[in-house]
Amino acid sequence: MSTEQDTILSVTQMLLGSLIKSRRIESLTPEIIREQATIAATLSGATDANIDALVDELVRRFDVFVQRAGILIDDDAHVRWARDVDRQAWQFWPRCRTYLQTLLPAPVVDTIDEDTDRVLDLIGDPRIVAPWDRRGLVVGEVQFGKTSNYASLACKAADSGYKIIIILAGIHESLRMQTQIRMDEAFLGFRTDGSQALTGVGLLDPSVQAIAATARSQKGDFNKIVAEQFVVPLDSGPPILLVVKKNAMMLRNLHAWLERIARSTDAAGHRVISAVPALIIDDESDNASVDTSEQSFNSERQPDLTHRPTTINELIRKILAIFERKSYVGYTATPFANIFIHHEGATAEADKDLFPKNFIVNLHAPSNYFGPLRAFGLEGDEPSPTQLIRQIDASDDDAGQLRAWIPAKHKQALEPGPMPDTLRRAILSFIIGCAVRKLRGQVTDHNSMLVHVTRFTRLQSIVFDQIEEALLRFRRRLRFGDTSADDSILVEMRSLWDSDFVPTSLLLQEADEPDIGELPDWPLVESMLADVATGIRVKQINGLAQDVLDYDSYREEGIDVIVVGGDKLSRGLTLPGLSISYFTRQTDMYDTLLQMGRWFGYRNGYLDLCRLYTTWQLERAFTHIAVASDELRREFDYMVDIGAKPIDYGLKVNAHPVLAPTSSNKRRHAQNIILYSSYAGGISEGKSFSLDPLVLDHNKRALDILVETIRRQIGEPLALPVDRSYPGSHFWKGLPWTTVRQFLDAYKAQKTSTRARPDLWVRYVDRQIAANGELATWNVALIGDTSGILENVGGLELRRRKRERDGAIDQGDGYRIKRLVTTRDAAIDLTAEEWQSALRLDPVHRVTGKSRTEPTARALSTVRQTAGINPLLMIYLPQASDISEITPVVGLAIAFPGSDRAVRDQVVYTVNSVYQAGHREDEEDEPLGDFEAV
Repeated sequence: MSTEQDTILSVTQMLLGSLIKSRRIESLTPEIIREQATIAATLSGATDANIDALVDELVRRFDVFVQRAGILIDDDAHVRWARDVDRQAWQFWPRCRTYLQTLLPAPVVDTIDEDTDRVLDLIGDPRIVAPWDRRGLVVGEVQFGKTSNYASLACKAADSGYKIIIILAGIHESLRMQTQIRMDEAFLGFRTDGSQALTGVGLLDPSVQAIAATARSQKGDFNKIVAEQFVVPLDSGPPILLVVKKNAMMLRNLHAWLERIARSTDAAGHRVISAVPALIIDDESDNASVDTSEQSFNSERQPDLTHRPTTINELIRKILAIFERKSYVGYTATPFANIFIHHEGATAEADKDLFPKNFIVNLHAPSNYFGPLRAFGLEGDEPSPTQLIRQIDASDDDAGQLRAWIPAKHKQALEPGPMPDTLRRAILSFIIGCAVRKLRGQVTDHNSMLVHVTRFTRLQSIVFDQIEEALLRFRRRLRFGDTSADDSILVEMRSLWDSDFVPTSLLLQEADEPDIGELPDWPLVESMLADVATGIRVKQINGLAQDVLDYDSYREEGIDVIVVGGDKLSRGLTLPGLSISYFTRQTDMYDTLLQMGRWFGYRNGYLDLCRLYTTWQLERAFTHIAVASDELRREFDYMVDIGAKPIDYGLKVNAHPVLAPTSSNKRRHAQNIILYSSYAGGISEGKSFSLDPLVLDHNKRALDILVETIRRQIGEPLALPVDRSYPGSHFWKGLPWTTVRQFLDAYKAQKTSTRARPDLWVRYVDRQIAANGELATWNVALIGDTSGILENVGGLELRRRKRERDGAIDQGDGYRIKRLVTTRDAAIDLTAEEWQSALRLDPVHRVTGKSRTEPTARALSTVRQTAGINPLLMIYLPQASDISEITPVVGLAIAFPGSDRAVRDQVVYTVNSVYQAGHREDEEDEPLGDFEAV
């Protein structure tokens, strides 16, 4: 798409947003999109615009799928009520929905509506006058739109009769202000800066009344002056909104105000509010809200009621205790700390702890969300190179510069060296990216760059000064030119364009990524660089700096900003238009590291301009965390499938040898145990291979012997399936385990392999045969490819399969890949009927909403078990482009059928108190020592 087309596209989107906002249309259709695109082309003066292409692109952008949330429910004492509420008089949600339609694709708004209806049904019914107390947790992805979800929930709660809504908005004022601004727009409808100017939903319907107890200014929290002067009737009049940060002083002010206006006392003599239903929404509920002091429990698992919780946790619980009718809903992307809260924790003064005993909601991100799995190339079966990640320590020179500047481990007294070349390249990339976005018509959109390299504010100030100085030099050189043509900044930026931007854009286009635009010609970009660089601001966001990250003040014209900071950028804060991230901050915790990933979210129309500059160690850590977080979400889905309750099922988080799920004081009621996992029902694949010539020769000879033996024993390969393609592959059915075992015994695995090791496979199968008589007969497949070097394997032809190295892993002297197997490979021995049976088990893709063309691995495993299909040994010859060994690498994988009688092996997990209670008598759960020793 040309630059002119990109401009028309942006204008069309603005026109469509205006139509929705003015309520002139209820939904978008291709006909309406075409009409507005034609108007946009006319306004832009374009005479040869490709309207068909514009319509196709916009339909694709609005064609977003979101899977409905999975919910774990404890329904023992709760009556569903939301469906019985008369919605004819609702005001808050109808205008909020219309407002969201101007910002989000219709399917996203529909899913928010449905998901929040289900959450509303699970919190307390405000019409019930008897006391009630509901506790729940909503889990979503980092930067995927949780604020829109809880703002919608707040609107529906207000419409239903909740009179006070408290948003606990993080621990920093910057996040509290950002949350207040969003609630001004989505709930209140007016600016809380003293002007009372209409904004957001207020522009749609200004008649809806609500009271704001807090404001969007730096001193707009619920401070002592506000607490003393704020006098409103709680049991009548409009609903009251408070957006309060999790700060001890502010929460004490809130608690004191609530106690002062409380008109009743309970049996213990405590002041309570009985007539007013309250909703407390705890944003980033795993941060500061968790009791990190250790509470003791007796042999009957009864808590020590004299226990003194940590300050924030205690104050939240005391605020909850004042209300006799209340619902507490935590929101987070990293629930590791929340699931480690003891499910029976309580004290005499602070009442019950914040374990989500009534419900846990697992929100699914829309299909256009750019999340951890997508960012680190972990979606799908095929290995996916991480096109947007730039390792800043890939060369010895870059690594040395990084160590001389700010090493990974450092103290506050460090004197940083010169700014490294990698940060210089990142800043130049940001300038280029800003120019391209403006040429694409995204002129008034914000552009942000994140620099997060240290937690120390003193060092952040030094980095800020270095970036300011570098940017000043760039501005002068771009505006006035260079004295030497050999050292021209324009030559450097053109080289960056040709070596990075152009090939990256092409690769993303080939991968059919939806959120990219056309790259303009370089002369157009070059003409913009000086003005763009001049307009870029640098801001330092920490406790000492006076800078405020106020994007709202630049809403009309947009702002281009480089943000330098630390902890204040680690939680909840959204950086609109974030394209370049330079990140070296080290931490040992899952939740902290994942939350520091501000680069996740939505990048409509500029994903190809985004870059993450980081170290290979951090890339590797993020990859593990992404997998661990995805496993936790799938654990949620499994819990939903089996009808489990939050209080009955222990959640487990796959343990990392170095990283902890959350800080140790948040894991006081968690324990590292050895769970006995099984290969049953899974695909175990080797991903690490030796390149030692002796090992290569040995494994190739072992493979030749296996194939020759199979051909002697049962003959030539069977005919390949005709309903799906397996080019250059061969397979056999019905081999005795002894033949397969002989090969696995001979195969030499890479020393770094952990679970996918032939010796562990052999031990498992031997035990399974001895215990249950299972796995005695096998199928074997040689998986080929359409291209690649042709090899002779035991008299059969087999091509090597392209599998590039995993760039996030230290390869050492070996060869490490992300994936060896595709799901289709694991079905080579299935009949057409068995293939279709697997496809019917899970026919719709959970992210895209489209019909699947191939079954999932879980569905294939189920069919393999129910149809009595043998285990399948898959053999590959993986080949990276930089491997020149004459002898091929031999890679192995096994698709094991499921089994209800499978023997189990040891895997380390961190588990919560619920899991521990449910498995207290299980002698196979063996406690470990310190996590770091695993």
